Amino acid sequence: MRLQTLVSREIAPDDFAVVTVGRLAAGTKSNIIPDDATLELNIRAFDDATKTKLLEGIRRIVQAECVASGTPQPPAFELYDEYPPTINDASATATVATAFDDYFGTKTFAAGRLSASEDFSLIPGEFAIPYTFWALGGTDAALWHEAEAAGRMARDIPANHSPKFAPAIQPTLEAGTAAIVVASLAWLAR
Repeated sequence: MRLQTLVSREIAPDDFAVVTVGRLAAGTKSNIIPDDATLELNIRAFDDATKTKLLEGIRRIVQAECVASGTPQPPAFELYDEYPPTINDASATATVATAFDDYFGTKTFAAGRLSASEDFSLIPGEFAIPYTFWALGGTDAALWHEAEAAGRMARDIPANHSPKFAPAIQPTLEAGTAAIVVASLAWLAR
């Protein structure tokens, strides 16, 4: 619970940060006290300074809790699945957005900032290639509008990490394929 105070007490309100405790594993039976535990977290931030502050805070809190509990060993930390922020190139984004507007018309939308953790930007970032990352809707339109009208978006529309997430095959597959072709042609037609 104390880890949640990093976001509420140590990150400025106008910065974005998420700390999610996604997994806690300890022991094998109810009557055996485990000699170790694994705690897996997911953090998200829009910039490296906030990410660094979260990581430092997590280390500080976990170490302090271990000292307070008298653990015989200090905690071990392992970072994996680390991704840099995805920052779209303005010119590439404008080119693709114009192509999408021309092809899809009123079905396009500005996704805004998303808190996804994504490895997409690693390859173009490594080669200093401008890029743009776009979003594709996959929820049945009638279900979306019904949930929106009822004010039940968070409850009725499963997010992509929900076990109930299941995009509507059509028109999602058709629209996704068209998006790839339209975005590619925006560059190839030059």
